[in-house]
Amino acid sequence: KLGVTSFYPFRLVLTSDEFQSRVDLFGGVVRLNPAATVVQWLGVLMDVTTEDVRILKENQRLLKRYGKIVEDALGVRVVKGHTCESEEYYRCMERLAMESRRWDDGSTRGGGEE
Repeated sequence: KLGVTSFYPFRLVLTSDEFQSRVDLFGGVVRLNPAATVVQWLGVLMDVTTEDVRILKENQRLLKRYGKIVEDALGVRVVKGHTCESEEYYRCMERLAMESRRWDDGSTRGGGEE
């Protein structure tokens, strides 16, 4: 039996790339290998839980917030590149948002020099 009644907002992607996580909680992707058996596909799908869906939604909400903070601070639109892993992009935006906030608070202006 599947652990969820809906996989939304996950997307299913067919890929033979075995180096990536099968369930991506940052990018919202469930990866199925096209060469795998139906039983293996079901195994991957059965691994998705309601907690995974909750975590993904929270990660998406936070990423949107981080993106707004960074874009407002830099005055440019920021988008994830195709070769960037979802978690790497999330962590980068998280750090940039934290630094932007610290900069806005004046806590990184070191030594009072302007």
